[in-house]
Amino acid sequence: MDRFSPLQSLEVSLNANRDLAIALLQPNFQAQLTAAANALEAAYRAEKKLLFIGNGGSASNAAHFVVDFVKGVTDLPGIRSFKALALTD
Repeated sequence: MDRFSPLQSLEVSLNANRDLAIALLQPNFQAQLTAAANALEAAYRAEKKLLFIGNGGSASNAAHFVVDFVKGVTDLPGIRSFKALALTD
């Protein structure tokens, strides 16, 4: 099994962060992010249910997203949470 040296690990991490920063600056990415935020806001206002799907390791991600959306917005009194369900089984 090949292992990265600390310097190689740093290089991989910096390259990934560079690629992310470049993607974040693209107008298309910003438009897609805005569209996703608008869709989530519309779903929240209409009291729609968010469905997250995962298989294998992604099932854990789906379950985690549900917790983020259901519990993440309910810390403030009078603020209702999203309705969300993880379809993992």
